[in-house]
Amino acid sequence: DRAIGARISIAQLVQDSTPEMSDSYLQDAVDQLSQKIENPTSLDEAIRAKFQIAEMYNALGKYENAIQWVNKIKQEHKDNMNAVQQADMLLNYIRQTEAEVAKAQAEKIESATEPESATTEVQSNTP
Repeated sequence: DRAIGARISIAQLVQDSTPEMSDSYLQDAVDQLSQKIENPTSLDEAIRAKFQIAEMYNALGKYENAIQWVNKIKQEHKDNMNAVQQADMLLNYIRQTEAEVAKAQAEKIESATEPESATTEVQSNTP
């Protein structure tokens, strides 16, 4: 688990500067967790590994992948009410995170264009 955590930490650190490296570390972590899903020591371990994958994708801004894993949990473990409830909470969190990031990006774009429009306005009002 420490190795997986380390890979995710590195993926997050290098995400902006070297996205290819970030994706590589993410894939390594997913591969390790997939082994736990395929050969679990218990059903809980397999469920936890699926949640970890969803959370990793969310942390790295790969929301569609995160949602796919949450839906997979809900489908494959629909008889486990605890897993379904936690999946619903994680799904809400992912959607909230995605909306907040989209809003922040829109505000950033908007603020980047404001000085340009203000300059144009001043120039058009000068005699």
